[in-house]
Amino acid sequence: MQATAYIVDDERRSRELVRAMLHKRHPNIRVLGESGNAIEAAQAINDKRPDMLFLDVDLGGLDGFDVLRRLAQPRPLVIFTTGDPAHAVRAIDVEATHYLAWIQLINAIG
Repeated sequence: MQATAYIVDDERRSRELVRAMLHKRHPNIRVLGESGNAIEAAQAINDKRPDMLFLDVDLGGLDGFDVLRRLAQPRPLVIFTTGDPAHAVRAIDVEATHYLAWIQLINAIG
């Protein structure tokens, strides 16, 4: 069975970087969709039920942690993506599976 993912980031270019990284490093993961805001993201993730979620912390209003609070259980595996390493500790507190700093994403596709 093919693994599935959903991408959430308020910046289109950032969503494209995550998609490019997945395509290059993990072509077996099928991206079910992407969202640019927290409300739309939570609805889509609850409907589509992806295996994993690439989630930006800062969504320009509500944040990635707000998205997590709106998700039905069981939640997908959560990989936080952000340029601010200060969010790593908070990501661990909410049981994120992994934390990717943007430099890691850029290196992965470079």
